[in-house]
Amino acid sequence: MAAALLAAVPARALVNCTAPNTYDVGSTYPTISAAIAAITPTTLTGPVCVTIGDSGVYNEQVTVKNFTNNGSSITIQAAAGQFPAIVPALGG
Repeated sequence: MAAALLAAVPARALVNCTAPNTYDVGSTYPTISAAIAAITPTTLTGPVCVTIGDSGVYNEQVTVKNFTNNGSSITIQAAAGQFPAIVPALGG
């Protein structure tokens, strides 16, 4: 399975989330999946951002489920200037 590359976007294009709806991968959470699992409540009350703050390789299959979005969203994005890669396990 090929790696998914998250392209860096200009700062003006990043989704603007504010605490407590921000989850930082690389500093607070070691994996994207850990950040997703930490999102509370599961009924979203506004936009939620999972921002990857480095250009690391994340060897994981990322699954987002069991949320009620109420018109909101969960955005997984690279921080400005970063180029992380998500590499799911073969067969996973």
